[in-house]
Amino acid sequence: LAFMCERLDVGYLHLTSLAPTKELRSDLHAVLQNRAATQGDRAVAWTVFLKGYYDLMVRRKILLEGAPLRELIYGPHTKIAVMCACQHHMDCHRRVLAGIVSCFVDGVGLSHLSPHAVGGPEPRLKSPRRYLLEDLPRAGITANPTRGRKS
Repeated sequence: LAFMCERLDVGYLHLTSLAPTKELRSDLHAVLQNRAATQGDRAVAWTVFLKGYYDLMVRRKILLEGAPLRELIYGPHTKIAVMCACQHHMDCHRRVLAGIVSCFVDGVGLSHLSPHAVGGPEPRLKSPRRYLLEDLPRAGITANPTRGRKS
């Protein structure tokens, strides 16, 4: 991966400081894997997860001078990649990270890469993760409309 990124002039570092905590993931998955949980319960859990992840990135000061992400953003590469195992950015914490960077760093453009971006099939969203109940304005993310959502 690092070799391919270098060939494409994409900056690459493995930064565990950008990962959600085990507790954030565990709390989310406890609700998502609970067969008795309603769609509303799952939407609340997803919202709490994303807000918790945002707060974690603020506490970790990911854009502070000298932080690895900041060094990568202002480094020699013209592009950087943020990756995760999630297939769709709407189902992933990296959407919050990308939003934070685009809100606080001038001149940053975002592209979500997926097989769909190069002509492949559109990945299926994993409901209810697409349902965000509150805005995350400092990450440039707005809540989804509530119309048609079942609890």
